[in-house]
Amino acid sequence: GVPRIGAVRLAVCTMAAGGIIAAFSTSFFGRDPVNAISTSEVAAEVWFETHAPPESTRLEPGFKAMPERITGRYNEFYWYNRGSLEFPPLRDDQGVYLPELDLKYINQSITDYDQAEWFMAFSAVGARASEAIGLMNGDELDQLEAAAVASGRWELVFSQDDTRLYRFDWTTDAA
Repeated sequence: GVPRIGAVRLAVCTMAAGGIIAAFSTSFFGRDPVNAISTSEVAAEVWFETHAPPESTRLEPGFKAMPERITGRYNEFYWYNRGSLEFPPLRDDQGVYLPELDLKYINQSITDYDQAEWFMAFSAVGARASEAIGLMNGDELDQLEAAAVASGRWELVFSQDDTRLYRFDWTTDAA
């Protein structure tokens, strides 16, 4: 006999759902290099959670992509990306990134908060994620990190492979 309309609908809907699932799986899992977290990024977060005083904040200047809440002390800390502090990368009229001005704005924003300590993380996963969403590219993150080091207000406290963690120095005057 002739197939019933219900069976045809079921077959069509099943094939459509399978196609949609395949398309979305490919689009998400095709981004694996953006989502990959290195052992050095895990080590940096463990260092932060085991060494930073309570109420400390870890800031990622690009996209917040590093792991967090790894140890039993995770509830004592705060995690922010630049968007949650409302400062996108600062650029001139031609779209050229201005790392020194951006760092000055970050430092001023930090001093306006009442937090125990601030840490800034630079990592490969953050650079990949920032670039993937069009926030900042790797060169711009490198420029910001260089400006932070040159300012004398950010002290390197952790470094392993492609991940660095800096602590904001409250005792050094702004340049």
